[in-house]
Amino acid sequence: MSMHLAPVYYTTLNTRKRKKKKKTASQLAAEKRHEEWLKKLGVDPNYKKEKEFIPYKPEPSYRRETPNYPSLSNKMEGFAPRKERQVYTGDKIIGIATMHKSNAVPITSKEDATNISKMGS
Repeated sequence: MSMHLAPVYYTTLNTRKRKKKKKTASQLAAEKRHEEWLKKLGVDPNYKKEKEFIPYKPEPSYRRETPNYPSLSNKMEGFAPRKERQVYTGDKIIGIATMHKSNAVPITSKEDATNISKMGS
């Protein structure tokens, strides 16, 4: 039976609480040596450091003074000239034909125009 078909109360995690095992003599001796070592260094072995959250607040003396520049939004006239319209001025291309599925093809001669018109038939 696969797990995705099993009911909700089946789980792959073992949720049973285990009994705590008694520490062996060697484990107790190791802990005692560790506590003595900490005392020798001047650290209290029972000291638990409390984690205290202190939000960062920058001091106002570190703020940079920025000058106030007036906006130009009131004077929106003629920043740049209008772009000239692009117009084909040459005589190389006669026209544009549509071959297949809106594919635009430039026509450069009468032969191209007849060839493209014959491709469709």
